[in-house]
Amino acid sequence: MYKPVLNQSDVRIADRKTVYQGFYQVQKVKLQHRLFQGGWSKVLDRELVLRLPAVAVLMYDATTDQVVLIEQFRVGAMTHEEGPWQLEMVAGMIDTLETPEQVAVRECKEESGAIIDQNDLELVWNDPFKKPSYLFALVAGKLSQTNRKFVTKSKNKENNICTK
Repeated sequence: MYKPVLNQSDVRIADRKTVYQGFYQVQKVKLQHRLFQGGWSKVLDRELVLRLPAVAVLMYDATTDQVVLIEQFRVGAMTHEEGPWQLEMVAGMIDTLETPEQVAVRECKEESGAIIDQNDLELVWNDPFKKPSYLFALVAGKLSQTNRKFVTKSKNKENNICTK
């Protein structure tokens, strides 16, 4: 298992200010870090984006050998030439007292219409570095569908499924 050579004690924070608080939090940080060859870096000005932990689900239907992706609007892609609607895994923030597994089940239903059981989660991966931006990735192996097509929130039935 990977173990970093350097750790938190190898970072010096000179200043940290929250410069934005909204869906995400952005902090302006002045810091130095230890260099692998010895010594310290110059003082760096960096922005740190913080968010809640999240769950992502790669939905795979073993019966049909299909991977399901959903289409969602993403503000970060607004300048992309093909537009801001992106194909992606079902995902959601853990902003409640729910477990990651419970969030995965709820998000599958909300975002794709797929009804899965917690027992259908085949693989649960936890980021070993617990911090405000870690991601739980969950894979569902068997899917019970509300209908034969997975439908996005926009109800776009033409571009809502990506298969292998």
